[in-house]
Amino acid sequence: MRSLLIKLTKILKIYNLLKKLNLRLQSAFGLGHGHNLFLFLINKKSNIEKYSIFLEIGSTREEIYGQGSTEIIAKYCEKKKNKFLFSRCRPKKY
Repeated sequence: MRSLLIKLTKILKIYNLLKKLNLRLQSAFGLGHGHNLFLFLINKKSNIEKYSIFLEIGSTREEIYGQGSTEIIAKYCEKKKNKFLFSRCRPKKY
């Protein structure tokens, strides 16, 4: 059933739109991958000061649907004027 729905949405050319909508909903409610929950909880806290420093250990290397925490957290920090540092634990595989 799931594969049929995916094929149908691709035929109707709404698949990418639905994926983006799904990611926004997950982000809004802290669902999906850990970065969504992290940002959801940070937004609920009122004592997070401007110019805080965020550190991500293990940055994104591949483009995988629903992931990409490094870019998402970096955009959040840029918008909120927070410093964002990240560290890649293993060298990129080529």
